[in-house]
Order: sequence, then C-alpha cells, then structure tokens
Amino acid sequence: MKIRILMVVVIVFAYLYAAPYIAANRMLKALRHHDAAALVEYIDFDAVQQGLRRQLQHVLKEQVPDFWRGLILEAINAEPRQLSVDELIAQAVTDESLTSFLQRHQDRSQLDVPQDLFTDISMAWRGWGKFAVTIKRNRAVDFILERRGFSWRLVDAILPLPDRYKMMQRFKL
Repeated sequence: MKIRILMVVVIVFAYLYAAPYIAANRMLKALRHHDAAALVEYIDFDAVQQGLRRQLQHVLKEQVPDFWRGLILEAINAEPRQLSVDELIAQAVTDESLTSFLQRHQDRSQLDVPQDLFTDISMAWRGWGKFAVTIKRNRAVDFILERRGFSWRLVDAILPLPDRYKMMQRFKL
C-alpha cells in the first residue's frame, strides 16, 4: 500500500517537472511543421501583447533619446490608418496573424524559420509556475511559459532590446 502511494507521488512529481518541457517541445514541433492550430493552443495572446507593449514602452521611455523617440512615434503614427503602438501590437500579435504567417510560409521552398534555429535552444525553470525557452542565435530571445492549471501557455517573449549606450554610439549621440 505504501509503495503504491509512493509511486503515485513520484509519478505526479515527474509529470509536474516534465510538463513544461513537453509543452515547449510540442510548440517547437508545431512551429517546425507550420501547424498554426497546434501552436495557437499554447499561446495566451493577451499576455504576450501586454509583455511586448511593456517592453516597447520601456525602450521608448528609457533607452531612446528624446529626439529619436519623437521621430519614431511620428513615423509609427504617420501611417495612413493612424495606428498607435498599442493598436499595432494588438493587430500583429493575434491567432489570426500567426495562422496567416505560417500559412503564407508553409509552401515556400526556403522557409523563414531557419532549420538551425532549433539547434541552440535551452530550457530552464524560472520559478514554480514559470519556465523559459531561450533560442540563442545572434541575440537570445526568451519565451516565457506559465502554468495554467495542468497546462502551460506562452505568456511573454522577452526580446533582445537595444542597449542605450550602444545605440547612442551607433547614432553618434
């Protein structure tokens, strides 16, 4: 009886430990095969949009000099339809836009997703309910998965944002 209870406890803990790895690998497999329906199931688009807005606001507020900030905002809002930064992210990060993107690139002989993209990936826990998948190419991008009940969903993409000092050197400011 005690052995059965111990086995159940071990199986539960093994599942809790392995679940984000399984979810991340399923997401990568769906991306490799351009399977939008499978990929969409793992993404919380509202949370990803909020994370990208937060990052963009941080860059515009903290890292971009005032002169350039004004030009960037003017350029974004100078579009014919007058989209704001929030509206731009809200339209770009949706299940429809992801599905459309994957369908457009599914039949190409040269895919936009490089095959070596999947060779330099690391995965690590970031706390009890958070897990990071890091894709390292030129600069690392972290995809943050969060536990939602018994499943895991992508809630943030931490982009490699420009360093203010390097940006100022580049533009000779």
